[in-house]
Amino acid sequence: MSVYDPTCGSGGMLIQTRDYIRECGGDPKDISFFGQESMGTTWSICKMNMLLHGIPDSAILNRLRFVQPSLDEQDRIADRVRALDSKRKAEMAHRDILIKQKHGLMRDLLTGRVRVKVDS
Repeated sequence: MSVYDPTCGSGGMLIQTRDYIRECGGDPKDISFFGQESMGTTWSICKMNMLLHGIPDSAILNRLRFVQPSLDEQDRIADRVRALDSKRKAEMAHRDILIKQKHGLMRDLLTGRVRVKVDS
C-alpha cells in the first residue's frame, strides 16, 4: 500500500496517516509514503520532519514541474488579461458615475432641492 500527498507541505498529513495506521493496529512499515512540494525550503522541512518522526524512507519529490506555455500562448494570455482589465476599469468607472448620481439625488432630497410628488 502507499499514501500520496500531492501538496505535502511540511509532511503533517503523511505523519498523521502513519499514526492513524498504528492506532488501527496496522504496521506503518507496510506502507510507502510519497509526496511532493514546490517550495524548496518547505521540502527540506518536510524531509527533516519525516526523519524526526521515524519515516526515513519516504519519497518526497523536491519540485513540481510546470509546463511553460509557448510565447504565442503567453501573448494570447496577456492580451486576454489586458482586455479583462480594461473591461473591469470601464465597469468601475460606470459604477462610480452611478454612485455619484445616487449620492447627488439623496443630497437633493435631504436638502429639499428636489421633492417627490406622491399621487394619491
